[in-house]
Amino acid sequence: MFFAALNASVGTTFAVFALSFSPTMRPPISTSTMLWTAIIGNLIAVFFIPMWATLSDRIGRRPVFITGNILCAIGVWLFLWSITTGNNALILAIGVLLGGVVYSITNAV
Repeated sequence: MFFAALNASVGTTFAVFALSFSPTMRPPISTSTMLWTAIIGNLIAVFFIPMWATLSDRIGRRPVFITGNILCAIGVWLFLWSITTGNNALILAIGVLLGGVVYSITNAV
């Protein structure tokens, strides 16, 4: 059950932790950067969810879901690391990849 719930950490990381953690960094990351990262990621997810759902229909839900969970665990770690760098472009890139592509794998299943 623990591993099946790893994907829930992505939503919590975006909605709660990253928004409160990023302004405390030195230099601080603006809240608008974090919100735009989530918005762009969700817009991209609209296109990736049907693709991942089709893949899960072809090869099975279990391998797609397991892969998505593993990638979510790695992606959350990378996203939090990117916040510590203070690089807005890196935060946006990793955040959009995590929220738009990786997180949509488990949501599609």
